[in-house]
Amino acid sequence: MFAWGLTIACRTICAHVFGLDDIWVSTAMDISREKGRQAFITLLVDWSLCSTDSLRLDPSIRYALSDNVGNRCLEIDVYEIDESTSQVERRTYYSKECIGGAESLIGPRTRYFAAAPCLELIDMPTLLIKDLWIPMNGNCADDMHDGRLALDVIHKNFGNSSEFSGSFPQLVSAGPVYINRGRELVEDTTTTAFAGLPGISKVRQHRRIVTKWAGKMISTATYEDQVIIAIADAMTAYNVVYEKCKVLHGNITDRAILLKESADGVTGLLAEFDYATLLSDTGDIGDTCGAVDTGTTVEPELPELSMFWPIHRLEGSVVPHTRLGDCESLLYLICVLGTFGINKAEQEKFAKVVKERYARCQPKALRIKEWNTGAAEDIALSKRNHTETMRAFGRNILSKMKQHPSLSDLAVDIYKVLFQHPSLSDNSEDVVDPLVLRHPFEAEIVANLLTVLEDHKQRAIKARAVREANAATAAEVARGAAVAAPSPTPAPEPSSAAGPSRRRRRVELPLTGPAASTRSKTSHQSHNA
Repeated sequence: MFAWGLTIACRTICAHVFGLDDIWVSTAMDISREKGRQAFITLLVDWSLCSTDSLRLDPSIRYALSDNVGNRCLEIDVYEIDESTSQVERRTYYSKECIGGAESLIGPRTRYFAAAPCLELIDMPTLLIKDLWIPMNGNCADDMHDGRLALDVIHKNFGNSSEFSGSFPQLVSAGPVYINRGRELVEDTTTTAFAGLPGISKVRQHRRIVTKWAGKMISTATYEDQVIIAIADAMTAYNVVYEKCKVLHGNITDRAILLKESADGVTGLLAEFDYATLLSDTGDIGDTCGAVDTGTTVEPELPELSMFWPIHRLEGSVVPHTRLGDCESLLYLICVLGTFGINKAEQEKFAKVVKERYARCQPKALRIKEWNTGAAEDIALSKRNHTETMRAFGRNILSKMKQHPSLSDLAVDIYKVLFQHPSLSDNSEDVVDPLVLRHPFEAEIVANLLTVLEDHKQRAIKARAVREANAATAAEVARGAAVAAPSPTPAPEPSSAAGPSRRRRRVELPLTGPAASTRSKTSHQSHNA
């Protein structure tokens, strides 16, 4: 729920409580004075005597034994309100691992658990539990911030018979988390968690969402062609959801695109509707997460989101957030994957190389790191500079994507669609923001981008076929070499019946000619000596 911390500066110690949106700091304790030492020791004793409730340990996630050997698993409670009786019902799911941890101390602290409905099926998880803290509007939780409302709309339109029904997570259950207060169940919110602490800037509700297992994170991909196919499929589903369901996704990141493996290969899915927007029949913005059309700078709720957010959202521009913003986020996602690596192994290798360069005092500037460093205005300015021209884009971004040429080629084509549209060549004397100029051509630009993605998908499918054929050929050659190679013949062991081995006697033959005379002289000289 929150974290404790201590800061020590010379003889002064301060205790900190890190909340979801706030940080509380104690008065300074000077341990060089008796009063300060007493306060610090009292703090440590109070911590050691704290109850589970005071420490804010989550009672709805518990350790339990998963078998008779002593292996442990997690019991996760999910609450749902029965509409007929208005009673709170609790369901318990079982999980062996957290497949996605909270990456930041601030914000919703979203976590993901691979789970099963019963203990017997824990080794074959079929569900995904999403645990997060969503903002509240007054006394009501903002349903758009957990993606539940958007998923409801999608499945009402598609159902289970549509060809796109498998392109999105299927909702199983969702609801707030409840905790015991005496004999009463109360909603777990920051108000109840931080009761007594002053100045809570944002009230959040603890919530869990259970969906059927849809796919793996895109960071589990092994090859470039898998990533490109998944991206193309996910963006096709993205556009269908926009046109058929009037839902604007609004948050294309590395967690929004999933991989699903099958016998036919890899397909892509669209997930993470936490920032989705419901549009009216006329295309106007309806229910929204509140992060569009603000006219002021918007700081991302999570620092890592700034890496993917479009320029106008970071600037708080008057330009409305449309599909163009999500397409721009897709470009940034491809650049991030192509630079840092498509999976965790590549990312760790890249981080190691960068660390070694800094150790040798030979750092090479990575401009892409400016996309998540500093304030929102600074990040927006860096992205404008890096995408101003194709030359700037190539020098600052594409030059670092050489290890993934297919993703680099895709980034070039998407850049041309988004930033080199004919509408951006303004010949008037008035300086007009190019993001404003391209806005009326949204439908045309998105259609061109989908065409580009389909073209690269077909290339990726061909590359996958070649890769699989080469792998099959190499395996066949290896099997043939193993069959053709003669088995090593063991050396015969000496027979014990032959008796002890005889030592060979050295026989010297008499030499004739010059060699004999030379040897004779040498022997004679040695004898005389």
